Amino acid sequence: MGARVQIRVERLNDDVVVDHYQPRIEIGRLAQAARQASIQAGGKLLAAHEIKEAVRRRGGVFDDSTTHSH
Repeated sequence: MGARVQIRVERLNDDVVVDHYQPRIEIGRLAQAARQASIQAGGKLLAAHEIKEAVRRRGGVFDDSTTHSH
């Protein structure tokens, strides 16, 4: 492996993600499948600040310089 992955969370708009959206690449399909599985298991979607806090709690690195406030 040895690969680093950077995930950037941005608010696109205030609309709910459309269920018929089809990602074009494999990582997008995997992310969408994980999202659907989490929702079906009773999970809730997190706001950007909640994601940052969860990443920090788990010892991950979150680069605030790329975060834009809306």
